[in-house]
Parts: sequence; structure tokens; C-alpha cells
Amino acid sequence: MNKRLLQISVALVGLAGLVLAVYAQLGGFKPVAVYLVRSPGPQRLAGASFEGNARDSRLDSLFQAVRQLHQRGQLRGTLGSIYYEVSPERRRKGEVSAFVGVWLADSAASLPRGYRLRTVGASRLVQARIESHFLVSPLPEKVQVAMREYARQRKLQTENFVMEKYLNDESITLETPVK
Repeated sequence: MNKRLLQISVALVGLAGLVLAVYAQLGGFKPVAVYLVRSPGPQRLAGASFEGNARDSRLDSLFQAVRQLHQRGQLRGTLGSIYYEVSPERRRKGEVSAFVGVWLADSAASLPRGYRLRTVGASRLVQARIESHFLVSPLPEKVQVAMREYARQRKLQTENFVMEKYLNDESITLETPVK
């Protein structure tokens, strides 16, 4: 019986080591750094609004529709979104107020039917960059808390929204303009 227990223990330790190695390989231990950066100028997001529960299939459908337009080259730039602050009550219910689209690389781009343009003009941004696979990356809400704390410590007032830029499966930038 002791031999069997030892075998199970060794297998569990080996499995835990494998899980930790995969987690590390995917970037799970990489820290998220927060910076104050200068904006490259006005940033334009072509997309559509969403109001509702973050788990609503309509939000996923909106992301998929935007991704398809991006992949077909109809909207050139970086996939992204803007998440606006919602009341604590709405947040507890899992509700979001979002604008999902593509951060345009071409200022003369024409918009697909039903899409609108949001322009964010700010000279300074509080920025955080997540450099890990989406399966092991920290939740954006936790990163936003770190961004707010960074701004608070430096006595910076920020806008009531966060811009997300999905650079690839392993790199996301979150930014909030400084007032």
C-alpha cells in the first residue's frame, strides 16, 4: 500500500511540475507593467456598441463579426474595444458597456454598414501590456485596478473608460487617457 501511495505521489508531483512548466511557457508568471506614455495622436476605433451582460452571446457575435471584417481586410488596423465604467450594481450583475471594433491604421477608411467611429484624443495614457497567452493572462479587471492605483499614486485623473488593443493571442495593451 505504501508503494502505491508513493507512486501516486510521484505522479502528482510530476503532473504539477508539467502544469507549472506549461503555465510558465505560456507566460503565466510574467508581471504586468504599468506605464505613463505619450499618445501617438488621435486614435480611431471603427465598430459597434454593446450594452448588456458580458456573457451574452451577442457580444461574442459582435467580436466575431469584427474579426471577420478585419481578416477580410475591410477594416485594417488592430482589433480592439473600449470598455466604459458602469455602476457598481451593473458590474455586480456582470453587465458591460462596450464599443467593439478595429483601431484603424488608415484614417481614410470607409466604415462598413452599421459601424460608427469613436475617436480618442489624449496626449498621455496610462498603459499596461499583458504579454502572455490569453489562457493564462490576468483578467483585464485586475489589470485595470493596477492602472487606477498607478494613476492614483501619481495624482493623475483618468477618463472613465479603458481601451483594449488585441495585438495577438499573447499580447494585449490596455490604455486609459489621462484627463
